[in-house]
Amino acid sequence: MIKIVFLCGCLEPGKNGVGDYVISLADGLIQNKVPVAILALNDHYVKEITSQVINKGKSEINTLRINHSLDSKRRKKIAKEWIAKLDPEWLSLQFVPYSFNKKGIPVFLGNMLKNIGTGRKWHIMLHEIWLGEARSDPFKRKLIGLLQKYLTRNMILAIKPANIFTSNKFYQDSLNKVGIKAQIVPIFSNIPMHAKAFAHLLPEKILQERSDYLIATFFGNMVFSEEVTDQVFKLRQLVELEGKKLILTHIGKNGQAVEYLKYWNARFGIETYCLGEFSEEEISAYMQKIDLGLSTYPKILLEKSGSIAAMCSNGLPVLLLRKSFVKDNRKFDWIEELDEISGLSEFMLNARPLESHVGINSAIDQYLSSFHSKEEKLAL
Repeated sequence: MIKIVFLCGCLEPGKNGVGDYVISLADGLIQNKVPVAILALNDHYVKEITSQVINKGKSEINTLRINHSLDSKRRKKIAKEWIAKLDPEWLSLQFVPYSFNKKGIPVFLGNMLKNIGTGRKWHIMLHEIWLGEARSDPFKRKLIGLLQKYLTRNMILAIKPANIFTSNKFYQDSLNKVGIKAQIVPIFSNIPMHAKAFAHLLPEKILQERSDYLIATFFGNMVFSEEVTDQVFKLRQLVELEGKKLILTHIGKNGQAVEYLKYWNARFGIETYCLGEFSEEEISAYMQKIDLGLSTYPKILLEKSGSIAAMCSNGLPVLLLRKSFVKDNRKFDWIEELDEISGLSEFMLNARPLESHVGINSAIDQYLSSFHSKEEKLAL
């Protein structure tokens, strides 16, 4: 009998952060002798209902992917029949509002989950909660957030989960304000450290004169703003004070990163390279051989970022180019806001990023503890 079925929106490997998270998590649990399957309820990468085995590590993971174009009644029927056939003890919802509705308002999700999970124990990982928690958020964002908050709370009341996880303290505090108790389980790295030789992704002249350059990279999603642009300029100045030239790169799924890097090149004369998508091994090798990781995540949400976790686990110190919307006084020896460091060389010299900060093993242990709990209590 399947012990756990994970439910998420999309399950296209390498194209969806939550999907990649669930696949890695399933592999880790299978290695711990826990039978697992995955159900994608709103998948935009398949055109029809797709049953497939996904290989990850040493594991073969049974999955069902339901295309997003099906109406909710049909999706509910298919999901319920598949779950009943597997007969799992636990259902684990990996929740992001926009995974289940393109506007982030999954009105019917709570009723669907209640119906397909009748008689089974529920667990939820809230990867994201609702908009509008920052004081600076505009009225429209706060209005959408109020509706998302209402729907999230009603969904939790509908399925009555035994355990609720979220990734960071800010989300935990926001949930606690509406009476939802959640345990913090930081997002682990989807790019484990590999020992592969350095991939030559940059021009030969840079590699030959390596000591003349400081190579910094973004990985994955970025937020573009004038604040971030100002921080990029400040970083260039700090690098020049070290007697070096700044090379700014982006690796992974780039979205609009090409335009951002071109803009900074034209405005500040910074040499930039948008490298594109590569295998886990190549990304890991690249990160291990460059100097600095960059992120536009606010510090208060750093545990939510898989890209920050990946840079940390591959030995990169990380600078944040965006002020936190809520003051965060925590001190780390591997990540900091650019404006908070006393000097670039001092920060990089003392940085101690380790895989243990953001590794998958801690998350696996917390999931195992949750699913093996003898005393399950409603978290609301």
